[in-house]
Amino acid sequence: MRIIFNWCSLFFLVLVITGCSSNSNKKAVDPADLDSILAEEAKNAPGPVRNNLSADELIKVSNCNNAACVQLFMKDLATDFVHAKKGEFASLTRSAIKDTAGQEMIMPVSTLYFSKDPGADWRIAHTVHKSEISNQLLNEFTAKGFSLQDSGYYSPAKALAYHYTSVQYPGKVLYFSTTYKPWGSKGIYLSANWVSFVFEVLSAQ
Repeated sequence: MRIIFNWCSLFFLVLVITGCSSNSNKKAVDPADLDSILAEEAKNAPGPVRNNLSADELIKVSNCNNAACVQLFMKDLATDFVHAKKGEFASLTRSAIKDTAGQEMIMPVSTLYFSKDPGADWRIAHTVHKSEISNQLLNEFTAKGFSLQDSGYYSPAKALAYHYTSVQYPGKVLYFSTTYKPWGSKGIYLSANWVSFVFEVLSAQ
């Protein structure tokens, strides 16, 4: 009986020790500390890895002719862009952008807008707010064979737009413009007073 009692006692002791050192108990957190722990985890979580859509992605999304198509395309880019509101995606990367008075504002580095109003002409426009990013994206299009063909006033952007085409992408035209009204009175551009660089890939008529 003594042997059985000792073995039983030892078994019970092992269970107690194992339970006290289990992973679930290690994860137990004082509710008072939960907010600070969650904040620390959020701070250490991986952030967006890029500022804007690539030339290749803009060419692909230009094949969309409705909102559902654009939303499905952007779903795969949720780590870099947020669906801010209907018809608008904003870069999760924020940066200081200077307005015409030299004042700095913190805003998304880029946006993607598309038509959502019934009866409106279909349009998808990708806007970046830094010249160095604009130059980089324009170089991507150049590497894909896009070369300047023409220029003229482009009413949707209320600015002069440069038209680029590439033999590698027949039927596609890149419209590039520098403007203060990339998408009229919409979203963050309601009273914009900073320069925007707008990229639109359209199908040639």
